[in-house]
Amino acid sequence: MFTDEEAKVYDRQIRLWGVNAQQKIRATDVFLVCLDGLASEVVKNLVLAGINSITILDDQPVSQFDMLNNIFSQNQIGMNRAEACQKAVNQLNPMVKVNIMKDQTLSTLLSDEMEAKNFLKSFNVVILVNNGLDMASKLNEFCHQLCIPFFFTCSWGYLSMTFIDIGKQYNGIDFVPIGDAFEKKTISLKNSRRRRQGENISKREMIKIENLKSLFLSILTIFRYHKKMGEFPNVLTESDQQQIENQLKTIEQEILDELNQQNDDDNDGDDKQQQQQQQRWTSTTTTTMNYNWTKKIYGQFSFISSIVGGFLSQEVIHHIVELRKELFKNRGYDIMARPVKNYTHPVNVSIYLDINYIKNLDIQTNMLETEGWLRLIDENLKWKRSEYGGIEDIRVHVDEVFRPDITIINSADSENIIRSTTHSDLILWFSGDIFWMPALSMKTICEIDLTEWPFDQQTCLFQNSEWDIIDSSCEYMVHDTNEGGQFFPEVVFSINIHRKTSIYRYVVYFPIISVLFLNLMALFLDVRNPLRFHLSILCFITLLLIALFLGNKLGFGSLGIPKVIKYIGQMIILTTFTLLWFAFSLNFIRSTFEIPAFVMRSIEPLQHYLISKDIESVQLTNNDLENGQTNQTSTKSRSNISQSNLIIVQIVDKILFVLFFILIIALHN
Repeated sequence: MFTDEEAKVYDRQIRLWGVNAQQKIRATDVFLVCLDGLASEVVKNLVLAGINSITILDDQPVSQFDMLNNIFSQNQIGMNRAEACQKAVNQLNPMVKVNIMKDQTLSTLLSDEMEAKNFLKSFNVVILVNNGLDMASKLNEFCHQLCIPFFFTCSWGYLSMTFIDIGKQYNGIDFVPIGDAFEKKTISLKNSRRRRQGENISKREMIKIENLKSLFLSILTIFRYHKKMGEFPNVLTESDQQQIENQLKTIEQEILDELNQQNDDDNDGDDKQQQQQQQRWTSTTTTTMNYNWTKKIYGQFSFISSIVGGFLSQEVIHHIVELRKELFKNRGYDIMARPVKNYTHPVNVSIYLDINYIKNLDIQTNMLETEGWLRLIDENLKWKRSEYGGIEDIRVHVDEVFRPDITIINSADSENIIRSTTHSDLILWFSGDIFWMPALSMKTICEIDLTEWPFDQQTCLFQNSEWDIIDSSCEYMVHDTNEGGQFFPEVVFSINIHRKTSIYRYVVYFPIISVLFLNLMALFLDVRNPLRFHLSILCFITLLLIALFLGNKLGFGSLGIPKVIKYIGQMIILTTFTLLWFAFSLNFIRSTFEIPAFVMRSIEPLQHYLISKDIESVQLTNNDLENGQTNQTSTKSRSNISQSNLIIVQIVDKILFVLFFILIIALHN
């Protein structure tokens, strides 16, 4: 259904052609090439009608000639026409998406056939305005092969033309590509065929036929001029006008000679009356239109552009609406009927679940919230693309199609998966595939094991900010309800996801590594330096804060203790031990406890490896003892005792440094 805003904006259109038709128009994507005065009228009509998007390709700047239409302003002269048009189109209808291609030309787009076709596949309608016949033929050929409706229109002064190719077949009519039509240099009219077959037609019909022939010759002449000169006739001065008119008359005579030669070859052996009739056709062509037609083909007039642009837009909209009428009205589609053509056949519900976004995995509540796309198949809603102008998909409302009962058993909110899309649109493909848009929001229960956090992988039953899907599987099961032999089927989708760890390297691992280095640095400093006590306290507080942060994030009741949490806890214990050692070592150095002689003799070999050679010359000062009660007139024996204690502390300190380093590595593994 439409939103309140859409219903308000498109109220007039809905009253004119109905809700269903407007929904189809809202799903149409248009590709338009060359945004001049005529094209601006086409754009305005389509945008106001309420299409989904329009992509405009134009590499030309706004010029003074573009001021004839009201979509451009004087201050936009010199800007790219597509870019300048974007703001005006958004003001007309902000609900229509406008895409511009200002750095590419049609010739470069069509240079690679494969890339061009892949690009054109994304559009429902292609419109080319005021371009050469060669480019129009090439673009029409690609659209013809892809079954995409192609519209080609030109306007030169009082003269204009529109060519429409809406597919290989449409209501039994075979459409001829524009290249083939102009290559024959003839027009195919029902009345013209009747005339050649000798049937009686009215004088008014005869005049109409001759006028159309005259217009066709003028159009051929202008296209031949464009092919030779690379542009359509454009007058700047009177001398230019005279020169252009002479060139047009010369080209016109060349085409007449070609037509006469072709008709002579086709009418060899015909009677004199047929030859006279053909001669009258040729001569009449030069005089049916005003003799001064070459003076009336310069520039673009607003009223001509409005008429032609309105006609072209109406043809586009009419073609879009036809398919919905066939599917939901002419076929008598019933949303309550099972989507099978034979009632004896079972309903095959093919479910494809595409997970396109993992919104959140709540570790504390074990809830996985995802958004995905759901696809079903309804064989009653199939159509042949060739019969509907190459239309591959349309947008329908969820209440317009059959909906099977699909429920997520382990859903966290116990809501039917289809009911959540009551106000969303579906995309219906020609093959009967139904594509749910926008994505469904699903909440499911998922058991989470955080042992390997943050490098964990989780398997949940049932692109993105934190999780990457690395594997998925599907399992079909049938359960017995034990109630009269009744069974119900169950389809279990399993997805295996792993966490993106980039952010955690910066907020968890790098701080932990820095803290460990600071701890090692504290043990490496001189035992009498009070800075190492301060460093150890800083490390302890940092590790404690990281542990509290992770506990709050992961939840204290989560399944499995993450290894990183265990490691942080072990490092906190080691840091606590170093703090105790630092406090003990400072007090031990100041103490008067005398180390036994045999202990000093036993550790004497370690002094050569762990203590510097000048240790014996170290003298304790008041600064070393830091406000201790040491007497400044200590005796020599007292000094020797303190020096022995210092040696013991330094040896133990170096041993602890090595042991701490080994534990850091061992506990990490």
